[in-house]
Amino acid sequence: MATQRQAAAALRASENCAQLYIQLGTTDLNAAEIAKRIGVAERTFYRLFPRKHDTIRPLLTHAGAVMATSVQESVGQAIDESLADAFRKAFSGEHDERTRKLFPLIFRDQAMRAVVLQAVHDGEGTIRPVIADRLAFPADSIEARAAASLFVSAVLISLEIMVQREADPFTTFTTVLNAAAHNPLRLTKKGRTT
Repeated sequence: MATQRQAAAALRASENCAQLYIQLGTTDLNAAEIAKRIGVAERTFYRLFPRKHDTIRPLLTHAGAVMATSVQESVGQAIDESLADAFRKAFSGEHDERTRKLFPLIFRDQAMRAVVLQAVHDGEGTIRPVIADRLAFPADSIEARAAASLFVSAVLISLEIMVQREADPFTTFTTVLNAAAHNPLRLTKKGRTT
């Protein structure tokens, strides 16, 4: 039970940090300043976040859990639609404005970008059993790993393109997922896709 309370406290603090970064237009703050501005003691801050750049980790972990739950609950829906809905619930829809404003700041901060990359890696393990179940593959199968990796890579690529091109995150995600579904790695001898 204490773990759930700690996770909830970390998520609330992470959301407050995200709002602070958006409000100030930067992540270039020290831990003491962040703690003061989000209303927690510095000691509590370090208990929640071992390093300053970890302030976004609970938010990313929560987004991964939202996506996994969404896919799991969308039985009867086509898998591509389930994945698109999962992305929408985590990063678009009611979170669209935060996504558009926060990720440019995150991707400019190399330490925070590294946290995003780690979250993508960790997210593959979270989403894999859910996607495997939906596709009727064993969770440890190559197919399940490839499908989960494709999904989390599509999330990352979509967020990067959104930042680079100021594109709509949801539209970009569906475009990336569709491109991946057409398997651009399957090449003919002339280098064209089959």
